[in-house]
Formats: sequence, C-alpha cells, structure tokens
Amino acid sequence: MLKATNISRIFKRKHGTVNVLSTVSVEIKEGEFVGIIGPSGSGKSTLLLALGGMSRPDDGFVSWNGESIYNWDMSKRSQWRGASVGFVFQSFNLIPYLTVFENVSAGLSLANNGTADDRVINNILAEVDLTARKDHLPSELSIGQQQRVALARALVKKPRIILADEPTGNLDPDTGKEVMGIIKRQHATGTTVVMITHDPNVSQMAERKIRIVDGRIVD
Repeated sequence: MLKATNISRIFKRKHGTVNVLSTVSVEIKEGEFVGIIGPSGSGKSTLLLALGGMSRPDDGFVSWNGESIYNWDMSKRSQWRGASVGFVFQSFNLIPYLTVFENVSAGLSLANNGTADDRVINNILAEVDLTARKDHLPSELSIGQQQRVALARALVKKPRIILADEPTGNLDPDTGKEVMGIIKRQHATGTTVVMITHDPNVSQMAERKIRIVDGRIVD
C-alpha cells in the first residue's frame, strides 16, 4: 500500500548538515495499525511527512500502490492527499477564523473537489461529540475539543490511511483515551493507521511498532 525505500533526509544547519533520516525502508500494509516510536529528534515526524507526500526525501522513494508519489506533479500529489490521507497533527493545525463546522467542511471539500455535504459533516461531529460546539471557533474550545475537531476533519473524507503525529501528546489521560477510542474505531472499519507516540500505553494499541533512533530503524 504505502512504502518507503531507502529514503534519506538531510537538513542544512548553520554549523553543517544533519542526517535526519538515513536510508530508511518501511512498508505499511492495508488495514495495519503501526506505531512509530523513538526518542525526540530521531526522525519520526520527518518520516511521517515523507510518507504523506509533504516532505520530499533527498534520496530513495515513497510509493503508493507501486507508484512513486514524488514523481507525481504537485497537483496530483495534493489530490491524493486530499482524497486518501487523513493527517492528525499534535498542534491541531485548525484554521483559527473558521468555526468547527467550517474547519471540518474544509477537509471534506479537499477530498471532493470543492464540495461538502452538510449531512456528512454533522454525522462526524456527532461521532466525536462536538455537535453542540459546531458554531464555535477553535479559540473557544478546550485542548481536547480542538484535537477532536482535527480528528473529525481527517476522518470526514473517509481516508484510506490516517497519519497521526502524537495525537494524544497535548491531552490529559482521560481525553487521550477518548481520542484513541475514536482512532481505534476508525481502524476497525479497515482504515490503515500510522501513528507517532511517546506514550507506552498508547503504543501498545498498535499491532506493529517501528522504533527509530538517530534517523535509522533499529527495531
């Protein structure tokens, strides 16, 4: 389904270069729940962005069902992300001047060539228990509610794969359990999940774990 082959990512810094990823290869099969673990700064987020078509590797390639996604032009890659990939970021990345409903609608519009179905949006908001907050701005929500909006935005288009970067990292334990419950229910429908986490309890929910240290897969 999604495969990285010998990818490397080098960042230039003031005092030299940093090898963030070094010849990393990983294959994600359809329907899997994969956890990516490792110390801070080990390259986990860079790998996730490369898998999602948002950070071109300096070497190697990333393929989706056998096609190299970085050989596609930017428009095709954006269409693929909009239709097939649901991103969930630790920082939420909500649009501050849009309401909850409008933020989720924006996610659906990207997948449907600019169109959104209000019924579908209302259904996903009910699923994440945000119906009563749909006309609120992100600044009017708790941290946990903002993360649920980010999840709803990712899930509303029914993506084939979810890429989640520390989805519980900013949450209290109870809210984290709620968010992971939503992700697990989505995985149970057949959606592939790739998730970065530092939380050992959260990582235990994954069917397979990939450990990265200093830009290399060690386990």
